[in-house]
Amino acid sequence: MDGSFIVDDLLIVLRQLYLSENDIEIKNVWLHYGMKLKKNIEAGKIFPLDEVDDKFMSEFFNT
Repeated sequence: MDGSFIVDDLLIVLRQLYLSENDIEIKNVWLHYGMKLKKNIEAGKIFPLDEVDDKFMSEFFNT
């Protein structure tokens, strides 16, 4: 199994959890993990598959 698929799936799950949560404290937990993942991708520790990841990250973090 290609590890990049796991990264894609994780990004999707984190985004869905973030968007579906109403409790701000829990929402902040999902945002925290999303930020950690984003930093690892930017640091080159995790490589996104393609431009879809960049689009997702910009939507997820409104950047």
